[in-house]
Amino acid sequence: MSAAGLSTAIDVDRLPTLPAIAMEAIRLMEGEDSHFASVADLIVNDQVLVSRILHYANSAAVGGRPVTTIAQAISRLGFNAVRGIVLSAAIVESFARQLPEERERSVNFWLHSIGVATLAASLAERLGFPDADEAYLAGLLHDIGKLVFLLQYPKEFAAFHAELSAQGHYSLHGTLPIELEKAHFGMSHMEAGKQVAAHWGFPAHLVDAIWMHHQPVMDTIPPESACLGQLLRFADVVCVTHQIGSSYFLSGPSPCHDHYHFALENLLRNHTLTSREIDEMVAATHARLRELGQILGFWDDETYLRLVKAANLQLGGLGLALDRENRHLQASNRMLEAAARLTKKLHTGIDLAEATQLINEACHRAFGCKSSVCLLRHPRSGEFIGTVFHAGMVRRCDLAAVREPTISISAVERQAKERLCQTMDELASGIELDNGAVRLLDNRRFLATCFLAHPGSRWNEAPVLGELVVELDPDQETDLASLQQRFSAFALTVSSLVERLLLEHHMTVQAEQLALAARKIEEKQHQLFHSHRLATVGQLAAGAAHEINNPLTIISLNVQVLRAMLQKEGIDDDGIERLGVVEGQVKRISKIIQDLLGFARPAEPKFSVCSIAEIVERVLSVISDRVSLEDITIHTDIPDDLPKVKVDPLQIEQVLMNLLVNACHAMPDGGEITIACRHRGAVVETSVTDTGVGIEPKHLSRIFDPFFTTKKQGEGTGLGLAICNSIAEHNGGSLRVRSKVGRGTTFTLALPVDKGERLRSLKESVMKAEAVRPAEAAHAHRLLVVDDEKLLNDMLRETLTAHGYEVDSALDGEEGIRRLQAKQYDCVLLDIRMPRRDGLEVLHYMREHFPKVKVIIITGL
Repeated sequence: MSAAGLSTAIDVDRLPTLPAIAMEAIRLMEGEDSHFASVADLIVNDQVLVSRILHYANSAAVGGRPVTTIAQAISRLGFNAVRGIVLSAAIVESFARQLPEERERSVNFWLHSIGVATLAASLAERLGFPDADEAYLAGLLHDIGKLVFLLQYPKEFAAFHAELSAQGHYSLHGTLPIELEKAHFGMSHMEAGKQVAAHWGFPAHLVDAIWMHHQPVMDTIPPESACLGQLLRFADVVCVTHQIGSSYFLSGPSPCHDHYHFALENLLRNHTLTSREIDEMVAATHARLRELGQILGFWDDETYLRLVKAANLQLGGLGLALDRENRHLQASNRMLEAAARLTKKLHTGIDLAEATQLINEACHRAFGCKSSVCLLRHPRSGEFIGTVFHAGMVRRCDLAAVREPTISISAVERQAKERLCQTMDELASGIELDNGAVRLLDNRRFLATCFLAHPGSRWNEAPVLGELVVELDPDQETDLASLQQRFSAFALTVSSLVERLLLEHHMTVQAEQLALAARKIEEKQHQLFHSHRLATVGQLAAGAAHEINNPLTIISLNVQVLRAMLQKEGIDDDGIERLGVVEGQVKRISKIIQDLLGFARPAEPKFSVCSIAEIVERVLSVISDRVSLEDITIHTDIPDDLPKVKVDPLQIEQVLMNLLVNACHAMPDGGEITIACRHRGAVVETSVTDTGVGIEPKHLSRIFDPFFTTKKQGEGTGLGLAICNSIAEHNGGSLRVRSKVGRGTTFTLALPVDKGERLRSLKESVMKAEAVRPAEAAHAHRLLVVDDEKLLNDMLRETLTAHGYEVDSALDGEEGIRRLQAKQYDCVLLDIRMPRRDGLEVLHYMREHFPKVKVIIITGL
């Protein structure tokens, strides 16, 4: 039935009309002129109702002297009580006449309706509603739509009633009654009741209350007429949970009211009502039901006892269910609290071992387990870092290789390792695993879960981020299904925290790398600026030297002429001595000019292969002519097997001489100088170390700047170290310094090893091979030389060709493969480090396509 047809779903012409006495009772409730006489006049016209009220007023339940008039009965029973009796009797009798065959079965329905009406009136008074009578009327008629279904759709109602009886009234595992109503009748009983109430001309707020009485109540109910529907919900929940009647004509108690029990808990909490207060209201409602039941003629003690027994059984079951639910909630709260505390503690500053310890402690706090193991994969090494938690003690438990046998481990560690291997095998075989999935191991003794990376994360190649295994306490009574559910939720939380922690660690490493790269860029920029400044200074110095040199030559020549003239005239030595001072300063200026030219336009190095030991020896032989060595001891530490270097020996002598002179000047009171040489990779390092005064840190960054000096004015030009640094760079090397004030300074000169030594060694090897196998050399074997150093490549080709071989050459791996594809070769001389394809790629290609061709690796010879 469509929503558009709801307005015609109920045949209003077939609805029973309320008796005049009921309508008048409702009118008197709404008016302000109600009094004993008006109600007595209303009742006296219905002799059956008069007899019932008088019978009840004179019953033992009420007590007192006999009454004979309606006015006396009203006085004894109370104005509101009598009006309620009138309404209830009129409405019940009206529908009873329409359903004479359902009278027996409808008793439970009217018990429920009157119970809701009575409780609604009590709650209205308790919560401060303006009119408790309205609440009573709304409660009495709140399920009137169900009676309409029974009247107008008897066959559909029979099918509906059978299905509802079979599944249980409010079962958690079945369809809700309201959904069943819509399936059978096309609408709910609330919608049908709304149409009935509107047809009877009820006020709008009463119509809305009947329509909305199943809406959940999420907050405190305001005492307003517009909120009457929420009040009915409260009263209905209490009656359903306490088995007061049955709104669906069921003959026995409903099997399950779980939905209503939870609603009742919320209502009690929102309105600060206790279970004891609700029990008192329920007891008062039972008393009211007894009264009206006796008046309406469908009450006996057996009915009452059945109601109370059913309610007690239901409440007892509710108590057990609530106890179980409370235990579950307490356990869930412990888990959530432990997870929240863990979230605060797992931050970037902790390492993986500390993180596993925190996870174990949180797990113990959440589940009270006997022992636990937590393992986390190190993102770089792949090793599993972990800890074991047992009896309040923590110890490390690392797995460098998961599949290696481990001796003397505990049961929980063994389970952790086996489960980890199983998980990795399942992932490797393509099985999809859910993050947070929990497994019971070893006859339900252990719970295990793995932390898996989320799809699309950077750890997808190794998705197992870690594992958590707990050993359950056998003495602890546990609902395994509930425990697994909580453990799975905890595992999902921890998995997210672990991935966040690893991501934060990764971001920290990246930030450090970016900071390092930024510092290197800044250093390179500083070096570039420094080089540009030095070049500018050099150009300026060269121009100035050229302009100064010419007039300086004229001054020098004139000094010499004056000296000759004074000597010829026989003038005293004082004048000649003064000319000598001038001549000395001219020479000093000339020396500065030569240094400037040497710095600005350094002479091109005349490279030759030489021994650094011989250069040091020559410098030491003449150092005493340049500077005093009094109280200075010079030590040397030069290995005999140092490789030779290819430099300009005279320029390197100049550098070492300058460094030694500076070292002597730094030790005015004497000391020690150590000259040490070491072979480091592609360079030979020569260090000059003194025990002098040292250089202040603020000066180290400027030590190679031109014209910078720490000596007194007149003792140095500040060009010596700048020239030394320039010479080192022009010879393919470098010069660096380290110093500590008061302890001394070390200058280290790094010079490149002679690469030609490799070629000479290779030629010697070839010549030895030719001497051993002269016969083979006579044959024109075809060789291929693959080396990116053109000089070495050419020399090999010329040497081997001279010995009778047919030789082709290639300058990189790509060209070498093309030549192999074009010709057949007996042997390939192969370098390893080359552009485009390197030697290893060429070697792999030859093993696959030319396995019989011999290969000689020449790298490093």
